[in-house]
Amino acid sequence: MFSQPETEDAIDAVLLMKRTGTVLGAWTRKDVNLEIISVMTATLLGSVESIVLAMGCESPQVLRVESERCQMLATRLTSPEVLVVFAPREVSEARVRRSMREIAAKLEASGGKRIPQTGPQPAAVKVARPSLRQR
Repeated sequence: MFSQPETEDAIDAVLLMKRTGTVLGAWTRKDVNLEIISVMTATLLGSVESIVLAMGCESPQVLRVESERCQMLATRLTSPEVLVVFAPREVSEARVRRSMREIAAKLEASGGKRIPQTGPQPAAVKVARPSLRQR
């Protein structure tokens, strides 16, 4: 379903998946276990949604997760479908978002799903290595 993105130096992986973790299409730079990535991504999305709903907030349309070396941007296309893009951390969020819009436009042109061209700011989750220094 996906070929190598034109922004090939900026993107490590692209997944079109159901919120259950079922992969509908994917492209990855290196050989990875898509089953683990998709199921754990679905779990993360469900967890964040549960947390924000419990806090009285609306369910996020966009979720961004960042660690020391990589980032993930997930956007809900339809109720059961999500487009997820993985990139190195040093790639700007704007560039990752631009790549996601380009991929979404190609999906839409081929009869696939449509995502909003401008959307809400993502719910952000930053993962940092805990300090092992004693206080």
